[in-house]
Amino acid sequence: MRQPNYTYHLKIAAVLIFMIQYSSLSNAQDFKPQELLEFAGSKKEEFSKQKKIKNIPFFQFYSFKDGKLPVIYQSSNLEMARALKNDFLWSGGVSGLSLSGSGQIIGYWDEDQPRLTHQEYSGRVSFLDSESGTNDDHATQMVGTMIATGMDADARGMANAAEVEAYNWNNDIGEMAQAAADSLTGSAHPYAEIAGWTTSSTVCGSGYTWYSLESENPSKAYQFGYYNSQAQDWDSVAYLAPDYLIVKAAGNIRGIGPESQPVKHWKIDSNLNCFEDSTSVRQINGGEDGFESISGSSVSKNVLVVGAVQSSINDFSVLSSIIPTDGSGFGPTDDGRIKPDIVVPSGAYTSSASSNSAYSNSSGTSSSTAAVAGSVALIREHYQNLNADTLSSASIRALLAHSADDVGVEGPDYKMGWGLMNTERAVRFLSANHADNDWAVLKDTVLNSSNMIQINYEHTSTKPFIVTIAWTDAKGSVSVSGDDPEDIILVNDLDLQVSDPNSTVFSPWVLDKNNPGNAAATGDNDVDNIEQIYISEPVSGEYSITISHEGALQSGSQKVSVLISEAEPRVSFSTISDGNWSDSGTWLNGNIPSSITDEAVIKHSVTLTGDVTIGSISFDGINSELKLNGRALSIYGSHQKSSGKGFSGDSLSKITVYGWEEGSDPLEFNSGKGKLSDLKVDVSTDTVEIGSSLNIYQKLDLEAGSLKQTVGELTLISDENNTAQLIKNGGKLISDLVYSRAYTEEASGWRMISSPFNDANFSSLNESFFTQGGSWASNMASAPNSSLWLFDSGNQNFNGHYGADSTFTSGKGYLFYMFKTDPNGQQILPANLEMKGSEPDSLTLDLYRGSHDSLSYNLIGNPFAGTLDWHEIVNDGTDLATSYAIWDPAVSSGDGSSGFKYYNMSGEIGSAGRYIAPMQGFFVQAINENSELRFNQSQKTESSPDKFGKKRASESVTYINLKLFRESDIPLDDQAHIVFSDRGSLGRDVFDVDRIRSLNQNKSSISFLSEKKDLRVFEGRPVDIENDKIDLRVELNSTGYYSISAGKMENIPEDWEIKLTDKKVNKSVNLRERDEYEFYFDGDDEGVSERFYIEVSRSISSLNEEKENIPSSFRLKQNYPNPFNPVTVIEYELPIQSDIKIEVFDILGRLSTTLVDERKSAGFHSVQFNARNFSSGAYFYRIKAGDFVQIKSMMLIK
Repeated sequence: MRQPNYTYHLKIAAVLIFMIQYSSLSNAQDFKPQELLEFAGSKKEEFSKQKKIKNIPFFQFYSFKDGKLPVIYQSSNLEMARALKNDFLWSGGVSGLSLSGSGQIIGYWDEDQPRLTHQEYSGRVSFLDSESGTNDDHATQMVGTMIATGMDADARGMANAAEVEAYNWNNDIGEMAQAAADSLTGSAHPYAEIAGWTTSSTVCGSGYTWYSLESENPSKAYQFGYYNSQAQDWDSVAYLAPDYLIVKAAGNIRGIGPESQPVKHWKIDSNLNCFEDSTSVRQINGGEDGFESISGSSVSKNVLVVGAVQSSINDFSVLSSIIPTDGSGFGPTDDGRIKPDIVVPSGAYTSSASSNSAYSNSSGTSSSTAAVAGSVALIREHYQNLNADTLSSASIRALLAHSADDVGVEGPDYKMGWGLMNTERAVRFLSANHADNDWAVLKDTVLNSSNMIQINYEHTSTKPFIVTIAWTDAKGSVSVSGDDPEDIILVNDLDLQVSDPNSTVFSPWVLDKNNPGNAAATGDNDVDNIEQIYISEPVSGEYSITISHEGALQSGSQKVSVLISEAEPRVSFSTISDGNWSDSGTWLNGNIPSSITDEAVIKHSVTLTGDVTIGSISFDGINSELKLNGRALSIYGSHQKSSGKGFSGDSLSKITVYGWEEGSDPLEFNSGKGKLSDLKVDVSTDTVEIGSSLNIYQKLDLEAGSLKQTVGELTLISDENNTAQLIKNGGKLISDLVYSRAYTEEASGWRMISSPFNDANFSSLNESFFTQGGSWASNMASAPNSSLWLFDSGNQNFNGHYGADSTFTSGKGYLFYMFKTDPNGQQILPANLEMKGSEPDSLTLDLYRGSHDSLSYNLIGNPFAGTLDWHEIVNDGTDLATSYAIWDPAVSSGDGSSGFKYYNMSGEIGSAGRYIAPMQGFFVQAINENSELRFNQSQKTESSPDKFGKKRASESVTYINLKLFRESDIPLDDQAHIVFSDRGSLGRDVFDVDRIRSLNQNKSSISFLSEKKDLRVFEGRPVDIENDKIDLRVELNSTGYYSISAGKMENIPEDWEIKLTDKKVNKSVNLRERDEYEFYFDGDDEGVSERFYIEVSRSISSLNEEKENIPSSFRLKQNYPNPFNPVTVIEYELPIQSDIKIEVFDILGRLSTTLVDERKSAGFHSVQFNARNFSSGAYFYRIKAGDFVQIKSMMLIK
């Protein structure tokens, strides 16, 4: 970490250093447009004389002048994938830079012209060759990948305001020279050259063709790794135009070849004559290990060669998981150079040529090359915004190697070059260089013959330290033999060395071409024109960086780009007074830190007045303080606190940590100000630390990495307004957590509770409540008078806990009596229940099954520090009833209320609600001996229940809700529901819910009596019975006047007749006309228990009409809204009752989630898709119902 009190010095040594006269630059490598024009003319003449020996319309011959086979181009698409960190840099991105490629022109060569009028880039693409009238799909895709506007948000290009000048590839090298002479600074070439085995039928015929010369090597293709005249010409153009960066595909032909040999195939002689061969055995392209599978211009020294990695498999936050795509070309070259130079994910959902609004998926190193070219346009734009100048191609190649994410083994390798391109880090380096060029060094300088360059660099950090140099080398010599010649192609051999303050000498990375799978070592690199020294554990002090050369320098000098920095460069901004973050007067020189490239040094009291994104933040000064003020702060780098108060938060403020560099200090909060609404940690494999007590009121979101509390306590607080959540989507909490839940009901009474932790003690209840029981309680009392009761599933009964102190079991429910006051009359309720421990990641419970459904209840507890979705719990379990019940103290006392609330997933009805709150105990019913309940993190939801987990779900089924009142206005029971469905039956069905015996001895209730005399609170009934009779059981605790009300009739057809009959007085009422029936109870229990029944009458015509309202066919409808963020609705129609599955897939065809997987009745249905945990992009959803399958797409835009 760079300390703000120190100054970094770039010192110029006395020995022939930057006193090198810049007038001598012309002896090194100036822009030479006249030579380029002459070169272009020669290539145009050469191209015009080429003879088309075979009719190959889709490939292009390069030349014959090596005395070997001509070069034939082919497009290089292979596999779908997409991703780069460019969205950080776009408008609205976290960098705040709003880069778009504006003002940048990208040259583009391909087989034919792109569709010029596509809606994604119309008006920004020109085709400078003769138009063929053919819209080439590959060219249209690649141009879209580079510059698409984003009319379809998922198809946005890397640089959506850049322009493209396109050509066909027939005379690419001559046109490249001409364009470079006209000041073009970059071009993309997403094609490769045929070599070795090919299945292209246009060369000889169908089947395999061996495209190589047996005279060079009969079993191995000579072109792989061979520096031919084509590579030489591409190097020449790059050398003559030092600002012109050529981006070239590595190709996708690695591994091509017959599965077994010998096999009948074609072979070719030097005149492209074809012969059949059935006996020769030849190496598949690249051999068994794939090395040396790049050919043609991709072997050039000065060209940026791009390989592809698989995004369908890789997690790009875990660099060790990244692997190349199948086919992406590997080095080494014949002389051992590193190729490819860089890799990016392969594939893109992008523009397509079939219409102006068409889209499709592209893949392979083609899309990777286009992505790099577009990303380089962003880098050039940013550099020009800062410097009003142009980066040399050597500087860009050095910058990409310097800023790449190292993947695979440590250091560069022959599979993925210098690593995964990181556009954001490259841009951050340029920002750091502009702000302090003594810290992040980027210099184009000149090394003269017999001289050296020495740079002294003060490095005081312990962070990794990188020095990279690159130069554009003169064209090499083409070897006469193509069979793995040993000739070194490098002309000017520069050498880099670094000495640390202890005189330890460091050398650059080197690879061994004879053992290409070996990890990189260090030593004298005499083949590559990019060299890098990486010091992972530097000591503080002055470093000496030396650049010298071996042998003579062609033209007597060589221009070289030098980059020096920490591995994660930052731009530092310091405060100069108290004030608001957004006020320029708060900051030195008026520069306000506002992006992930910035480091804010807080020396005063600063207040946020808006959301802020920052790279790193440090506190330095006794009064240094950052008042979050209800705003959101995102940190992408490190945190340091040498002194001061630290953060001051509140219940509305948010902090997100996206990056956490090694050596960062714990986050500290000012005393009494340790409060946040949300804390999110998304830091790959790092561990974020908190060094003071912190209360979180909404969400602790652990997406990646770990969080550790080193001082004080970390507490999630749920109150009457918010339900705090611990979300673990891949991250870990490696310290204890305190969970605090508010109980706002002031009346004494029972509560069903649970613990989110296994290691919380019963005695922890004493901290907030008066308790009775054994030695664990605040007051000794016998078991019947204990405050804490445990449920015995075997006896379906509660027992008071009288023993010694014990611990709560996560996943188990408990019955706890909360006293309103203590024995001294001191008010206790409302109060907070707090428990401390570590939350399990998952939990599996075997449920008890009794001899009867009503004897198979289990008291379960929410085992997590977050709200759970009951639907997800049921879907993940085995043989569970689809309903659950909770005890509600608000209606458990007085007037004989029953106290239990129920919810049924099948009908989505019941006042207990779909969502189960933290610390909530609840009853679950086992269906059979195999019933199993499985809790996992994916069941957590940010949907908020109220303080007791009672959130009314949306109801779409047909039902009647019966309510029982005393004297017409005192509610006693409102839980009884009759559900009508084609899944209902006269026997037991998915809607039936048995009533649980009330904890209130003086209960009053209304229930349904089944044929087997089961007492049900929910009763499912079929819809195809003309007259349906349903017996009721009413239980009352005192004489008086009562009433039964049809509180709600949902979706009941108008012509259904609903009658309530009182057998005792022989009276019936039509509940459609009169929704309440009043009666008197005289204390005759037997008389009241079964004196009522409900009768539902439906006419045959009504039933037929219902059938007419059933869809005539299966149908999956388009989701709405679309695009959406983050919730959308999917409707579907079923003509018959069916087992259906609705699944969501990402753009690569990977299953993202399953929305429905159950039997559904005939009719019109809908399901909601909440994509809060999904990334923006295109998704597909599919319905399967028997043999019916239909797929549609939808767009998530966040």
